Amino acid sequence: FREVPRSEACLFQHETFTQPTTTYRLDLDTGELEVVGEAVERLEAIEVSRRFATSKDGTLVPYFLVHRKEVDISSPQPTLLTGYGGFNQAWLPTYLAHLLPFVQAGGVLAHACLRGGGEYGKEWHEAGRLHNKQNTFDDLFAVAENLITAGITSSDRLAMQGLSNGGLLAGAAIVQRPDLWRAVVPHVPMFDMMTPASAADIRAYTEGEYGNPDNPDDAATLYSYSPYHNVHDGVAYPAVFQQFGEKDESSHPFHGRKFTARLQEANSGDKPILLRVWPDTGHAGLGPAGILQNAEWLSFVMSELGMEI
Repeated sequence: FREVPRSEACLFQHETFTQPTTTYRLDLDTGELEVVGEAVERLEAIEVSRRFATSKDGTLVPYFLVHRKEVDISSPQPTLLTGYGGFNQAWLPTYLAHLLPFVQAGGVLAHACLRGGGEYGKEWHEAGRLHNKQNTFDDLFAVAENLITAGITSSDRLAMQGLSNGGLLAGAAIVQRPDLWRAVVPHVPMFDMMTPASAADIRAYTEGEYGNPDNPDDAATLYSYSPYHNVHDGVAYPAVFQQFGEKDESSHPFHGRKFTARLQEANSGDKPILLRVWPDTGHAGLGPAGILQNAEWLSFVMSELGMEI
C-alpha cells in the first residue's frame, strides 16, 4: 500500500467570462492561493458587470453584461441574450470561448440567470418548474426589456440564443414576444410539448421538469406555452435559425420541421425562418461538429445584427 501524507491544502478549479478554467491550490493553514501549472491568459480588455431586472411578479432576476471596455453601453449596441432556466442547473459565468468573436466585434453579451435554474437553490428551481414554467419565460422578457429601457440595446439590435431547455426558452421567446428580438437561435429544443420524447428514460427526466401531457392539469400548462401550438397567423416574427442533431433522442428534429413549417406559414414579416439538421450528431455537437455549429449560428446572429464578422 502507498501512504498518502495528510495535507491541509485543497485543489479546485475556477473560470470566469474572461479567464479559462484554471486549477488552484489553496493552503488551508496559511490561506495562500497559487495557480497549479502555468497561469492562463486573461482577457484584460473585457468588462463584466452584474445587473437586475424586475420580472412580471416582482422577482429580481440577475444578469451579467460582458463587453469590450470601450463599448458605449449608454447607446444601443448589438446584444446577444442567453439563458437556460431549468433542471436545477445554475447558469454560471464561463469563459467566452466561441462567443469571443461577437464580443471582440463590439457586441454586448447578456447572460441571464432565470428561475428554473439552480442559481439560488431549490426554491429558485421550483419557481420555474412544472406549472410555474411561465416564470422562466417572464424572467427572460424582463431582462430583454431592461436592456432596452436602459438604452443598452434596441429590439432591432437584440438577439437571443438558447440550448436544449434554453432552446425551449428561445421558442417561447419567438412566439410570446416576437416584438423583442431581431433574431432568435433555438439550439436542440423541444417545440411540441404535447409530444414528449419516446425513450422512457428521457421522458421520465423531462416530465419531472415540465409535466406529463397525458395528465389533464399538466397538459393545460404545457399547451399554454408549447411553441408549436402558440404560433399565430399574421404575426411578423423575428429572424429564426434553428439547429438540431439528426440522431438526438431527446429533441427529435421533427420538432424543428413542424415548427418551421408552421412559422413560415404564419409569418407576415420578411425575416428568414431557417432550419439546420446536422447529420450524425446528437443533442450536442462535439469536436469539429460543435465548432462548426457554433460558428454557423453566431455568424447568422452577427449578420442579422449588422456586425462585421
